[in-house]
Amino acid sequence: MVLLLVCLIWVTLFLIWGSAWSEALVPAPWLTSDRGKFFVVLTRKLVVFVLVPFVLFRRLFGYRWRDFGIQVAGLQALVRNHLPVVLVLSTAIILFQFFVGNGAAPIRRGDFSASQLAIGLPSCFVWLFIEVGLVEEFFFRALLQARLAVWLRSEVSGVAFFIVLWRN
Repeated sequence: MVLLLVCLIWVTLFLIWGSAWSEALVPAPWLTSDRGKFFVVLTRKLVVFVLVPFVLFRRLFGYRWRDFGIQVAGLQALVRNHLPVVLVLSTAIILFQFFVGNGAAPIRRGDFSASQLAIGLPSCFVWLFIEVGLVEEFFFRALLQARLAVWLRSEVSGVAFFIVLWRN
């Protein structure tokens, strides 16, 4: 639990001073272009939220990727058993967002060409996989919430404590 607290302090300090400090470490031309800034921010998030906590838990306690919920068996179960449900629900959500949500309004209006959509949609998917999947899900769910559940000896308590902690 002490190491988890150290990780939370690390993230807090990063959120307060990390951007300015990390931007001082990279060449200035990288920050003037949108693409360069994009990769600097992505790298910064991956280091702070994934790499540093994983290395600490790996070195100090011998944790493996599967201890954080990343398992081949889980992926195989998804493909064998849950894939049809995931595909149907994903399609329903995408259709709902397309016809009802405001985010798809530019697509409905035809503001983007077919080639822009063919490149942009898969790129957005990859970006969301990295941004949400690795950064948020790894740090908050696999690390913080899972360690709280172990410490409190209850999955439900771990989730409830995490929700209370996060909302405040």
